[in-house]
Amino acid sequence: MFVVDALLNKYTRLLLKLNKTTVAYLFRDAGYSKDPFVQSSKTILLKLKQGDHVKVVSDNNNVYIHSDKFSGFTGTFLY
Repeated sequence: MFVVDALLNKYTRLLLKLNKTTVAYLFRDAGYSKDPFVQSSKTILLKLKQGDHVKVVSDNNNVYIHSDKFSGFTGTFLY
């Protein structure tokens, strides 16, 4: 199980990738809110094999993710 939680600004799209395949998105549209930041979260269950890599990437170079206790990425083994 993987959890991505991010405090996002402006237009932001984060991709959760298993190896090179996108398996989930976090998206914040620029017109979503008058507040400059929006909290977004995604939880996903993945069946992994030895050697698999899971990571979060942005597809936009102008992304700011607030880090100080507001954003994180974690995974845990369930079974």
